[in-house]
Amino acid sequence: MSDPWKQKWIVISFKIGSFLSIISTAYVMFEVASNQKKRSRTYFRLLFGLSLMEFLESIAIFCGPWCTPEWWSAKMWSASGNEATCQAQGFLTQIGSVGSFMYSLCLAVYYILAIRNNVVERKIRKNSEPWMHATTLLMSFVPSIAFLASDFYRPMGTICYMGKTPPKCKESYKFGYTTCTQGDNTTLFYYIFRATPAGAAYFTTALCLILVWWKIRAQEKRNVRYSVGQTTPLVDRKLSKRFAVQASLFIVVLYFCNIWSIINYNLKMWTGKGNIYVSMTASLIKPLEGFFNTMIYLRPRWVNSRKEAATCRRKNNTSLTDPDASVPPSSLSLRRALSRSLRNLMAGAHNVTGSDDDDDNVGTVVDDVPETKPGESNGDMGITTVPEDLVDGEEAEEESMAMPERFEILQDAQEQTELEAY
Repeated sequence: MSDPWKQKWIVISFKIGSFLSIISTAYVMFEVASNQKKRSRTYFRLLFGLSLMEFLESIAIFCGPWCTPEWWSAKMWSASGNEATCQAQGFLTQIGSVGSFMYSLCLAVYYILAIRNNVVERKIRKNSEPWMHATTLLMSFVPSIAFLASDFYRPMGTICYMGKTPPKCKESYKFGYTTCTQGDNTTLFYYIFRATPAGAAYFTTALCLILVWWKIRAQEKRNVRYSVGQTTPLVDRKLSKRFAVQASLFIVVLYFCNIWSIINYNLKMWTGKGNIYVSMTASLIKPLEGFFNTMIYLRPRWVNSRKEAATCRRKNNTSLTDPDASVPPSSLSLRRALSRSLRNLMAGAHNVTGSDDDDDNVGTVVDDVPETKPGESNGDMGITTVPEDLVDGEEAEEESMAMPERFEILQDAQEQTELEAY
């Protein structure tokens, strides 16, 4: 690549896009890490892992030619690094790229478990989440460390990544002997440890999100069939549309941001040189993946804020044009009323009140009732605790853990439904 302006275009495009991704992914990580409620949920921990991997990859891309050896300056503008910085950049690039693919796949699997299969949060956290993190970290770090030890990372355009020297040398896995002075069998390892995770993420993520959408749509059709009124089905029908939009945006970003860099890398591996226009497109789009994913993550908030603003405007316009007209309650009052109803419902689900005269009634003590021993009654309140030997500990624990989660999910869904109804 001898044209200086093309080199500068590619380098500057990489830095602008990767800088935006660094800022946006750092924001997501800070938001999750600083919120205790989000830290306790599997979804947000997976999202934190995805943002962390994209953050590492964005840092490596942002450094660009600064990490490539100085002798590479004849082919790439601003090359000013050394062999150590080149190896470090390739190491971070491999970890970040494979890790982001794997965490995208884990999020899609989480949607299948939580939405399609109705698995409660506690079971996902206990049985599935450890395997998700372990698989992702193993697929990301183990090959990256092995490639670092084997000296596989070399300058490949604007950054250092897996490559062979010379570019058209013969590899031993194909010919039985090698003419490569560096990076023998790099092509084979690339397809096993980079292309395979990417292909699995592309296919499985799209399949999982389609299955989740199909489940939501089927549930909406059942709600419409058995509903009596007209308002609720019309509101519920929007859920599949919202999920379809979010899932489609997520898939488009995953495909569109990575396909150009994959094409460009394969051209360099097989022909010894890349296409300048493919390189320019990849330099403009690939670094923005973290930024686009953050925008998709924040999109529901913007949509909800716009709906709330529209509700307030309609309320103000109605009060100005017709003072005697009844004004619908605000979204805040709806949330407060819904929260009170849910708290009362949860309290009723966990508490059973009995008669003052009958000490054999079975119930559960609420927080403000004096503590009693199993099987004993509280004379003032007429409430009796459940004897421990009459309750299956495992089932009771599961139900007590699952109940708040279901009400929390119901509360979020009902808040969104009430907002859209107005």
